[in-house]
Amino acid sequence: MPNWCSNTLSINGPQEAIDRFHADRKAALKGKDCEFNQVITFHQVLPLPKELLNSTKTYSLMTEEQIRATAFANNWSDETLQDNLKHALTPEMIAESNRLIQKYGHDNWYDWCIANWDTKWDAVRSHIDDDGSNIHFETAWSPPTKVIREFASAYPELTFIHSYSLEGENGDWEFTYFTEDDTLMVEWEYSAMSGEAIPADELDEHAIP
Repeated sequence: MPNWCSNTLSINGPQEAIDRFHADRKAALKGKDCEFNQVITFHQVLPLPKELLNSTKTYSLMTEEQIRATAFANNWSDETLQDNLKHALTPEMIAESNRLIQKYGHDNWYDWCIANWDTKWDAVRSHIDDDGSNIHFETAWSPPTKVIREFASAYPELTFIHSYSLEGENGDWEFTYFTEDDTLMVEWEYSAMSGEAIPADELDEHAIP
């Protein structure tokens, strides 16, 4: 089981823009056929390509030649060899992997999610305050920083305050994203430390000491 990251996303701004965000949020939940009690999905702004659903990481597999060489080097039984050969990479699988990588940058859902969401799964155990101002959810291992940035970029009239804490660590992080002169800006706070607003592209949230 992963360590969990507890997230809260607070949304502020003109009511018309807030209403549009929530309308899009509900449409995304319905369109992705999410769990009935899920209140936010990362697919709203960064949808996982359908072709990568239920995909497999091909680089974790071996060709028949590689399997036979490994079997010989490790003195596998014939039963173990035959079982592994059932999952050998074929030329067709390699070609399909290359096609997906060329199209999406990745050939499987896991790597795509890590690269685009900063976490391997969509939001889980989510709920929303009655007034819709705060959305609470959990993510596996790390906060979905790229998703929050994408929300802030997609709704520049709004301010998004993303606060989170990591299981097993002390302290809470808070990042405030807002658009100023067509530039996405971010402020951050952690315990006694904080940073003044700078363009978001100049800050790696994961590299703050």
